[in-house]
Amino acid sequence: MKLQESMRELLHKELQHGEVAAISTLLSGEIAAVDNYNFAMQHIRDIDLIPTLETCRNSHAVRVQFLQNRLHELNAKHVKTAGMWGSLTRFIENCACLLGDKVALSVLAAGEDFGYDQYNNHLSSLDVDTKEMVESELLPMQARTLETMRMLCAFLSDSKEARYSHS
Repeated sequence: MKLQESMRELLHKELQHGEVAAISTLLSGEIAAVDNYNFAMQHIRDIDLIPTLETCRNSHAVRVQFLQNRLHELNAKHVKTAGMWGSLTRFIENCACLLGDKVALSVLAAGEDFGYDQYNNHLSSLDVDTKEMVESELLPMQARTLETMRMLCAFLSDSKEARYSHS
């Protein structure tokens, strides 16, 4: 009986460890997204783009809070920075901003796409409650920011083509 209880406890700890690792990975990505949107908004040339970028950034900030709260509920420490992933994405976004708004937005859109894949890839590592939260709240939010950035990139491409065709 005690062996069975010990095995169950060990299995529970192992499952929770995998879940905490998955949530921490998602949290690091969300922190990186908030940082990158903040950086892009400081360097974007077309100020008309800023409200849309703020909306996306705020969506990621809400997801940061969701994930931090979930880790707190699991009595797990949460990451406070994006870590090495954040440094890499900041470097890429920095280079993109130097090349112009369209490139910077394309990098943000690629990050949104990567984030969407990350949520889907980590679903199987989550417990029922966390998985439900991700599927009902976080993944739809991620899908919206992904679609927003795709539409913004398409709009910039279309408006640039329209300017050249009228010349």
